[in-house]
Amino acid sequence: MPEQPIPTPTSQPPAAKPASPAGGASAGKGEKKWLLWGLIGFTVILLITAVVLFLQLRKPAEEPAPRVRPTPTPAIPPVQEVTGAGVCETTFTVTGPTCTGVTIDPTGTSVSAGDDRELTAEVTGGSGTYTHEWTITSDGADEGDLSSTTANPTTWTAPGSLDESQSWTITDTITDAVGEDITTSCSVILNFTGLVACFDTCDTDLDCEEGLSCTDVAGTFRCVDANCPEDVDCSCADASPSPSPSVSPSPGVSPSPTPPGITQASPSPRVAQPELPEAGFSAPLVIGVAGGILLVILGLLF
Repeated sequence: MPEQPIPTPTSQPPAAKPASPAGGASAGKGEKKWLLWGLIGFTVILLITAVVLFLQLRKPAEEPAPRVRPTPTPAIPPVQEVTGAGVCETTFTVTGPTCTGVTIDPTGTSVSAGDDRELTAEVTGGSGTYTHEWTITSDGADEGDLSSTTANPTTWTAPGSLDESQSWTITDTITDAVGEDITTSCSVILNFTGLVACFDTCDTDLDCEEGLSCTDVAGTFRCVDANCPEDVDCSCADASPSPSPSVSPSPGVSPSPTPPGITQASPSPRVAQPELPEAGFSAPLVIGVAGGILLVILGLLF
């Protein structure tokens, strides 16, 4: 008879324990506790809000700042034209410029040919910037030259060649910024007295008469004749040169002829001199001698 399998016992899961009634009661108490605290907090918030609203409602309202009213513009009286009696009158005087004089640099009104003079008009009064107009009048043919007719100062240059006496009147007419007819003027007179005669003092050759030159004679420049600067009348009467004696030529020395039968000796050849040694000492020789002496001393010691 076949063998029947023996059934093995199987393990059964443990039976679930029944819930304890005490645990459910504690969970219910915790939920009620949190609900109570929530109600308390909400109530506190409502109370604080009510207090704040109450205080704001009881606070007195701020009064508005007073509004500044603009000041009305004063009324301008109408312009009225009044003629006849009762009209106010006033007078005033406008003073124009005044020229007090013309300064000269270098000073002195006496000039020579080619001299330069800087002219400056001294002006006071008036208003604003002055306008200058320089003019020249002369009793001679050449009026000279102005560096500018509208500048102040200006420079006047005398003619480069003058033979006879001559004078120049240089005038500056000044107008201030107001213009119109308010002007003033001032002038200066320069003159040339003529060429310097013989043996008179001078400054340059242009001061002297024709044929004379301005030369230093004993420390003073005078117009003299260059051939006789010591002659006071420039006649050179005592300055005629005396004829110098002629020098006769000296006779030349001719070589004497050599007599017949005598032959002239030819010059002997020049013997070369031996070259002498240079004075002094030789550096290699000195070093060699010193080294030998040192070796001798070392041999004696050791």
